[in-house]
Amino acid sequence: MKVSETGSKASSKASSKASSKTRNEKYQTYNAHIKVNKLNASKEKKNASALYYEESRNNACANENLRGQEENKKAVSKILEQLSSDKKEHTLIKQISSVVDFLNKNKSLVLPKEDKEKSTKKIEGKESVRTDLEKNKSLVKVNINNDERNKRTVFVGNLPLRNMRPSKLLKILNVKKSTVEAVRFRSQPIDEKYVNKKKLGVILKKFTDAKDNMNALITLKNKEDVHMLLEKSGTVYEGYVIRITKLGDENFFNRKKSVCIKNLHKKLNERDLYEVMKEIDEIKGIRILRDEKTSCSTGVCFVLFKNRSSVKKAIEMFNGKEINDRKVIVQRVLDHKEKYKAEGEHTIVKIKCI
Repeated sequence: MKVSETGSKASSKASSKASSKTRNEKYQTYNAHIKVNKLNASKEKKNASALYYEESRNNACANENLRGQEENKKAVSKILEQLSSDKKEHTLIKQISSVVDFLNKNKSLVLPKEDKEKSTKKIEGKESVRTDLEKNKSLVKVNINNDERNKRTVFVGNLPLRNMRPSKLLKILNVKKSTVEAVRFRSQPIDEKYVNKKKLGVILKKFTDAKDNMNALITLKNKEDVHMLLEKSGTVYEGYVIRITKLGDENFFNRKKSVCIKNLHKKLNERDLYEVMKEIDEIKGIRILRDEKTSCSTGVCFVLFKNRSSVKKAIEMFNGKEINDRKVIVQRVLDHKEKYKAEGEHTIVKIKCI
């Protein structure tokens, strides 16, 4: 009896241990399954959140691009409106530069291709219009500046060609250098080889013997000093009677105090005529008409005297006389409105001085 009871107790213990072991294994397996499920669920959740985050970020970028496109459109339309208005030049330039800076900072915000092409064409069109306006404004400014400068400029004629410099001319006319803005020499008899390179011809002094004088333009700093310089007209320097007029003034030779001399020898110059006529009266101006291209004499000359009575005296002394083996014709200068005389000693000549 005792042995059988002991065996049954041992078998019951062994079976209980086996059953508990089985339960533990099942429990562990169950826990393992739960953990795996939890891990899979967390992974799916993470993937879902990542997808959601990526989708939201893409949506945000798309919205940002749309906003940028709208801002670009607004900026371009604004500058186009401003370009169409008549605002000052510096304001337009600032506005354009601000738009350019804005676009440079937002290079990633690209306009759609069609809108970009349209806006580019509009901007190019407005730029061309603005360029034309700028050119017109610059031309107006240049004309205004030229008009103001011309009022301060005088014409100086019959200056010696040789050894004449701006400083020497101012000294001859007794003009202070501080009152002068510029001195420019004109009408030099340049050699034909340097017709298209006049500056080089002047520098190299490639002059012809067609004449021995030239002209100049003197621009003063103040318009009030012009009258002072005009009073120097008639100054004689080494036989050259210097005439000074306002720029563009064609009425220097008073017809009632002037004579016209024709058929002159073409080698005669203004200084030669001064030596011939200076005994008649004080001479205020001498001008030989010359060919514009060659500077050669046309054989016609005008002489302006100080007094009106000297005209008759000059005609009596020199009309029909020979100068350098040529008979010259000395005439009075009459108003162009008067009729030409069919016969008589004198004919009408109209003066037009440049």
